[in-house]
Amino acid sequence: MIERKLYHIFEKNNKFFLVDSFNQLYWNIGTNIQRTDTIQFLTKYGFFTEKHPQIKKCAQNDENTIKHLVINPSTECNLDCWFCYSKEYREKNSNKLKFEDIEKTIDILINYNRKLQPNLKMTISLGYSQEITMDFRLFKKVKHYIEKVNQNLKTEILLFLPSSNLLEINEEFVNYINQYGYLTVSVDLENENQKQAILRNLELFDQNVVKHLIIPMKAGCQNLLDIYREYGTHFDFVSMRPVRVKSDSIFSWNEESIQLMKIELTTLFQDLLNQNDEEILKNLLVLGPTDYIGRYLDKIITRTKTLERCPAGKTAFALSPNFVLYPCSGMMGNNELVVGKIETDGDDIEINTKVIDSFSDIENCSHCSIRFYCGGPCLDWLNKQNDNLKKNLNPYECQLNIHMFEEIANFLYELRKNKPNIYQRYIDHKGLKDGLNYPLNFEDFYSIFIDQ
Repeated sequence: MIERKLYHIFEKNNKFFLVDSFNQLYWNIGTNIQRTDTIQFLTKYGFFTEKHPQIKKCAQNDENTIKHLVINPSTECNLDCWFCYSKEYREKNSNKLKFEDIEKTIDILINYNRKLQPNLKMTISLGYSQEITMDFRLFKKVKHYIEKVNQNLKTEILLFLPSSNLLEINEEFVNYINQYGYLTVSVDLENENQKQAILRNLELFDQNVVKHLIIPMKAGCQNLLDIYREYGTHFDFVSMRPVRVKSDSIFSWNEESIQLMKIELTTLFQDLLNQNDEEILKNLLVLGPTDYIGRYLDKIITRTKTLERCPAGKTAFALSPNFVLYPCSGMMGNNELVVGKIETDGDDIEINTKVIDSFSDIENCSHCSIRFYCGGPCLDWLNKQNDNLKKNLNPYECQLNIHMFEEIANFLYELRKNKPNIYQRYIDHKGLKDGLNYPLNFEDFYSIFIDQ
């Protein structure tokens, strides 16, 4: 008897699809969903079989190294977005890290990691809980210090520039971005003043600057294709991501809003397929590097096995302005989720392995048939939805992910069948390895093995 988690059957537009969960293959099986015998037969050839049963949880960090650290010097911002994950922390804390504090933190981080892995590559992000343009000189000073450290100590530390709301910018910021060549902007679609400021300030940057817009996808968001189109005329890339908010948010996730979002996603892909070839390709190529749809699209095409949804709380941590470590910036201020602290007086980093191990104990959807496409729950969303991490399921995130997978799988099937040229141009442009280069019609695929 084949375990249910090893296959998945779903219906889209009067077609049924069969998914081999571990091998990340899928086929159109028409209207005949009684496939138990054929599934059992194909197990002889390695299909519908979990070849490595130990792959059930997120990758562990046995050495407690810190590969990525988000340093949040403050929570200062010139906006008050409804979805801001720093809002509650900002109301209770006014601490602020000085440059000397950050300098000391970087030194401690280097010494800490070198004891565990001497040649470990590290990345640092600065200011996810604040608006970077309000103290951009601090970012430049930190960047200069990291460059000096990399040269003198032969370290490999990469500093990421966070997104800006682009509400108020100065010449120093514009000149830096024009030289840097990449701009990331985050927008609150509910704020008309910010939207106008963004479009106005975009004109200050050179044309050759790659411009990336991040749009928090709220519950109840409508007309998704229109949003991609509108902002795709101003930005090279647009990334939409579901907002992780608590149940008391003005745009909370619940059964009603998740059903509406499913309808919107279905409409999005139907509308896409109704576009002409060039419009389809244009809309696909505007999907940004952190776009929720884009990530699933590329994972399904390449059959990339996602063992770890996010390194938060394992190899990546966020530092609050009072030197406390959390799994990510969205959890700052939650005392139950403190994973450690940086002792600037003692030149050390204290890691609470017991708390970190508790994240690994969260059931990583081991019985879900799309677990290798998804990779497990978002800890921040799980915490906000349940007010703790003890519950192993965020039903709204799971429903969204499963629906997203099914819609994109159907979309790619239709694209390969009816517009193979557009499918090929997309993967060629993205430099993707085509993992769907087999017959997507199950009878054609099955016949290959029957004839042997």
